Amino acid sequence: GKPFFGIELEVVKIGDSDPAPLLKVIAQPSDWGKAVKASASDQQSAWAELYRAFWTKYLEKLHQRHPDWTRATPVKGSYIWMHGSQKGTGHVSVFSSGGIVRQDFEIGSPSIRESHAIFRSLEVDKDRIERDFGETLKWDSVDGRKLCRISATRHGDISKGDEYDNYIRFFIEAGESFRRAIPDQYLASIVEKARVSQLENPED
Repeated sequence: GKPFFGIELEVVKIGDSDPAPLLKVIAQPSDWGKAVKASASDQQSAWAELYRAFWTKYLEKLHQRHPDWTRATPVKGSYIWMHGSQKGTGHVSVFSSGGIVRQDFEIGSPSIRESHAIFRSLEVDKDRIERDFGETLKWDSVDGRKLCRISATRHGDISKGDEYDNYIRFFIEAGESFRRAIPDQYLASIVEKARVSQLENPED
């Protein structure tokens, strides 16, 4: 037969507001929760397969152009992380919330203070970095959190299969731009200064 739901109507009043109806489910089919969970699981599996298909295509293109960047294999999640040239740094290709794709340069050193020291040193050179990158970037650091990041963003959504080639091009080209704007020797010098400063002033 048809599924049966029992609904109870209440009237609630908060402060000086007008009375408002409140519907409460007091009975539902015994298998309804299982059906809802199964539907959610199917939806998650569908999204996972979209991500796996995209990252498979992305890594094929990336390995052709930059075989030394990563040994990562396709994942069923919304991002792929790659080691940076210095310990505690990384490059991340991300499908973010709100219809945004991001290419991030991440700083996640062993200590919060070291991460923020590296980030601040880069931020001092912000104008030059953005000029060499070729666009204005988003600079994110939060007090009390170890992870800091610099991001290039575009509009994008994993469900738009006809845009995959554009997303792949963006991720790869933005990764190239970050490596050009923050070259290895330059980054190594900044990281070393931050670590030496922490060793010399451990309580600051």
